[in-house]
Amino acid sequence: MRRSKLILLIIPLAFCKVSFSQVYPVQLSAQLIPPYSGYLPDYADPSSEKLKIIIQFNDFNILQYNLRLKIEIKGNGFSLITKQLFNPPPLTVQPGVPLLLSGADLAPYLNSNNLDFIGINQSTYEQRMALPEGYYSICVKAYDYYNAGNIQVSNESCSQAWFTLSDPPFLNQPQCGTNITPQVPQNILFQWTPMNMSSPNSALNTEYEFALWEVRPDSTANPNQVVLSTAPIFSTTTNLTLLNYGITEPALNLYMKYVWRVRAIDITGRDWFKNSGYSQICTFVYGNVATVLGNSINLNLTAQG
Repeated sequence: MRRSKLILLIIPLAFCKVSFSQVYPVQLSAQLIPPYSGYLPDYADPSSEKLKIIIQFNDFNILQYNLRLKIEIKGNGFSLITKQLFNPPPLTVQPGVPLLLSGADLAPYLNSNNLDFIGINQSTYEQRMALPEGYYSICVKAYDYYNAGNIQVSNESCSQAWFTLSDPPFLNQPQCGTNITPQVPQNILFQWTPMNMSSPNSALNTEYEFALWEVRPDSTANPNQVVLSTAPIFSTTTNLTLLNYGITEPALNLYMKYVWRVRAIDITGRDWFKNSGYSQICTFVYGNVATVLGNSINLNLTAQG
């Protein structure tokens, strides 16, 4: 008798739980396609499918249905959300027929003018058009088109990714703080190591901006200040990771100190690098008395008692 009463109590509770579960007529699936890009316009590029949204309408009592999307991009302390008053053309779905959206279909939703910025400055974002470095997710929901986005008609689907910037080049030769021996004719090999070869975003689209400054050897000026406050005596751009500084470049002066730096630049104009792509700053001295005069400065003394 006690057992039968327990069963009767459990059944209504189970039924009550099922009746409150939400079943939406629209099912969404959002997919981010690697390699992941923190450059938001990539997801609106007509030639790519880095972000795909699949919409499935399951109400067969309606011939077609109009809806709109709400996209939220979440990061570490910030979010970008589709504006409430944004009014794109309706997305029309038919029962049982999947609708695939990507590239140009999503461009209006990813336009910064149609997004609310929370925890991040819009003008700062628009300078780079890239998400801050770190973990982020893109979440999508569908709403009834004719109710100002107040009636949710789908599940929320999210896809996550990790976006990281590449390190700038590392300067190898001449070694920082060394004294190099002048050669005739002038020939100095500058060499650096790219630190982004494992990056799917920038490894094949990088060029390098080389710059060289001259400083008096007795100058106490900070090399960083020299770079910021004076013009280089020579600069050039190359897609190689080395530079032969020869007789066609400005002649270097004996005993002078030189400052050099390399900047990695993405040829598509995107900011994939930490420190805006600038390497560390290195200095060297072009020759000293020993390296210039060599053995001719040796003085031999003899004496006879």
